[in-house]
Amino acid sequence: MPVEASIARDELAARIVEGASSTLLSEEFEVSRATISRHVRKNGLPNPGRGDTIKNMDSVRKRVFEMQPLDAVNWLLDILEDLAPAQSGDKLAFLREKLPGFTKLQVQVVAVLSSHRRGHTFTKQNIFDSIYAHRIQDDDTPDIRVIYVAICHVRAKLKLLCPDVSIETVYGVGYKLSDDSRFPWENLNE
Repeated sequence: MPVEASIARDELAARIVEGASSTLLSEEFEVSRATISRHVRKNGLPNPGRGDTIKNMDSVRKRVFEMQPLDAVNWLLDILEDLAPAQSGDKLAFLREKLPGFTKLQVQVVAVLSSHRRGHTFTKQNIFDSIYAHRIQDDDTPDIRVIYVAICHVRAKLKLLCPDVSIETVYGVGYKLSDDSRFPWENLNE
């Protein structure tokens, strides 16, 4: 019998509504987080770690105090992971509008490179982790080489759309926006 078949849909749904994180669920059902994630998607359930518990801080505190320390940390980290993409969504939407013709990955690369002061160097792993950190590492996760390809395409497109922006290679380290890079929509008086 496949492992996923041993997970009762109703029991999983009830635990998710209670606010159980994917880490806690994987321990309870004795399967990987990837298996929980697949089961959630397959059955159209809400993502673990999300729910009404976050809206009421008193209930969050109460639940955390009732948990074992490691479980509490993992549950809170799952909540933060769920909130992180929502926080950066506004910037991504803005950049998608300003960078027509760019793929989602290319926009995300520009967002990462422009997230710090000009001249800040990002390793290839930093860029990859910033884009794919929310994904569970499995066979669907792309190889880090996808960053090399994306940088190449972003450079070509930026050359046409934003000639004052250039991505420099810091050999043996990674990439950065050049110190004098300015996007057309940026205030030059900053």
